Amino acid sequence: MAKNYGQLYNILGWGEPYFTVNSKGHLCAKPHGRETAQGQEIVHSVIEEVLAGTTSDNKKVQFPMILRFPDVLKVRLDSLHAAFKDAIATTGYRNRFGYDESYGLEAGSKPELLVAMGCLAKAKPGAYLVCNGYKDADFIVLALSARAMGLNCIIVIGGASLGPKGAIIVLEMEEDFDQAPPVIIVLEMEEELDIVVEQSAKFGVEPAIGIRAKLLTKIPGHFGSTAGKRGKFGLLEDKIYGVAERLREMGKLDWLTMLHFHIGSMIPTTEIVREAVGEAAGI
Repeated sequence: MAKNYGQLYNILGWGEPYFTVNSKGHLCAKPHGRETAQGQEIVHSVIEEVLAGTTSDNKKVQFPMILRFPDVLKVRLDSLHAAFKDAIATTGYRNRFGYDESYGLEAGSKPELLVAMGCLAKAKPGAYLVCNGYKDADFIVLALSARAMGLNCIIVIGGASLGPKGAIIVLEMEEDFDQAPPVIIVLEMEEELDIVVEQSAKFGVEPAIGIRAKLLTKIPGHFGSTAGKRGKFGLLEDKIYGVAERLREMGKLDWLTMLHFHIGSMIPTTEIVREAVGEAAGI
């Protein structure tokens, strides 16, 4: 008796409407989701055709092979923008979210930051570049260079996650967003502020800073034990106030433009998102 591989691997559970198993038992990709027209599917015969060819240096194509589906990414982005538009209209939200349906990038290392700078230099002006992860002086200099280029870059005070980044929610302070500073550096550890202040003075570039909050909201799943107060990165509420007070004493409180936090990698209910956002809003 033939196995139902679609059921065996729960394709409908994680892949619909982009991946399915056809009547021949082959995995089938639908890059446009439910809008994929007949003949646009990427099926087993396409892989066979690729394997029958040769590479640019006349070598036989073989596995492992990386398949990229940029159309799936576009459909997902369009779907997310539509969902937020509907929510904004329904709730009467009056502040600004995102950047006119453009997209931003988050960089957690110097190589990622270089790639992100290259991508956003060609993107719609104003898209956010969030600088996360471990930050040494070279990282900060690179982020400030992106800011000097006019990129919408934010430096986050806090540290890189040991596990998958999961859901990221960014709350922005209410201000004149038409004048919002470009690159944002997200601080994840208090000592990162010293590096930002030093390099900013050295190069004469005013940074935009975010702070990664260490929320107490509990999440289930594998990474739940490392979330909340036990989390390695981010600042608790009193430390966040301490950073803000230090910036105020320096006359640089306007540098602080973002509150950044990671909820986790496994979020089974929207109630967890509601709880986390409520906690962050109270900081």
